[in-house]
Amino acid sequence: MDKYSSNKAYFTLVENEEWVIATVVLGHSLRESETKAVLVCQVGRDVSDESRMLLQTIYDVVENAENYSFPDSKYNDFQDVPKRLAFSFRRLNAWRRTEFDRITYLDSDLFILKNIDLLFELPGVVAPREYDFRVWKNGKLFTDFFNGGLVTFSPSKKVFEKFNKILQSQWVYMGAAEQHLVNIASRDNWLRLPDNYHVQAGTIHNREYARKLEEAYVVHFSKISKPWGISYTGRTELWKSWKVFAMSWIDMLRDYEEKSGNCISPEQFGWQQYNKLRHIRKKSTGTTLGPTKAKNKTSFRIVHSPTKMAEIAVFKGAFQKVSELAPLIRILRRRRLRTVVEIGTFKGGTMWLWCQIAKDDANIVSIDLKPKNSMEKRIGKYLYGLAVQSQQISLVRGDSGNVQTKDQLVNKLGLSKIDFLFIDGDHSYQAVKRDFELYAPLVRKGGIVAFHDIVYHPNFPETQVDRYWNELRDKYRFREFIDLEDERGWGQWGGIGVLYL
Repeated sequence: MDKYSSNKAYFTLVENEEWVIATVVLGHSLRESETKAVLVCQVGRDVSDESRMLLQTIYDVVENAENYSFPDSKYNDFQDVPKRLAFSFRRLNAWRRTEFDRITYLDSDLFILKNIDLLFELPGVVAPREYDFRVWKNGKLFTDFFNGGLVTFSPSKKVFEKFNKILQSQWVYMGAAEQHLVNIASRDNWLRLPDNYHVQAGTIHNREYARKLEEAYVVHFSKISKPWGISYTGRTELWKSWKVFAMSWIDMLRDYEEKSGNCISPEQFGWQQYNKLRHIRKKSTGTTLGPTKAKNKTSFRIVHSPTKMAEIAVFKGAFQKVSELAPLIRILRRRRLRTVVEIGTFKGGTMWLWCQIAKDDANIVSIDLKPKNSMEKRIGKYLYGLAVQSQQISLVRGDSGNVQTKDQLVNKLGLSKIDFLFIDGDHSYQAVKRDFELYAPLVRKGGIVAFHDIVYHPNFPETQVDRYWNELRDKYRFREFIDLEDERGWGQWGGIGVLYL
């Protein structure tokens, strides 16, 4: 057990991007409960690299979810599992993880209100009851005893092998994924949890906990609308109680966003925007404009795809490749950017972009050399008009390598830490190194630093960012966005590197 800090673990499973936000909330709620156990998140192949990195900031272990090897059987066929639940069979693999003494498996559509580490101390299989689950087969009634979304157990290869033996020797109901199978294997060795350890939102059995939420330990959106979804589609009489549980989930989400600085959700979810039940929000197909004022000028926030936003930024003067800038935009859109600093602004194309992506009350700072002519002075005035809503634009003018310039920035920032630092100034090795050493300490923990021109530039020997970038890559988690296509006839150029601090 030298590899882990504890011999007890929480496991969860996330299949795709849609469920990442739920998995973040679950992990954050476990951290907030001050659990001492190891947090393990298993992910499907449709979860992006960026989402994996996000999950790694919360979970101790983020690993690929292995396929479950369904045996040949004349009684059961994996094709009978509903497609939306087929991935859930991979939950069974946790039962063979004998490097842990006890594991609590949690579905990612639940979240924790109080510490539940006590479950690890209970014997046998510990799980909540499942309500109203009955299956008839050839005149015989099959009833599941517990809900598979919250189960504490001792990993055992013997029990894991038992799953296969059961599938090969008797019929098992596949309509609830592996849940009926685990019930059959564990029915003589399970301890039922009180209902307040597993409050099912949107059910008539648990709706009273909406009035006494302080008594609940876990809330589970099992077989019901999800709080990150477009609409509520449950029973009308359960809407009020479901809404209480959903708002509590959103409170946990906002707490994560506030403490981490990562913006991973919209201001409102679809079901919050309408009073009528079962109202499904239509997807926007056009551009959304919102006029705002900054420095007596009108600025607009534009909602477009990352590629289109990158194209507009390049049109406005960004010295970037659209194919490299677009994935950086995707990263930044998932973060709560309140303080952004750019070294090297040029014509303001990327400055416009940061204003579009940052929060309405963000502080956005441009560091560049002092203007040498009237045109450069006009660019400075133009930058102030890029602010959206109540954003504050600040210009720091001077050599970024001078301590005096850094001091100016510190005065502008006050007590704030930088959420996103973009280094695109002097491209010599010493200058880039100096910029990082001076300004990276001002970036908050969990913030990011991006460099432009990280690839080797054979036709531009004065561009040496690649030398310093290659030194930094071994010290941090990083991403690279590189397109070696040469659409301008310059030879190899460009490349964006992102460091996670």
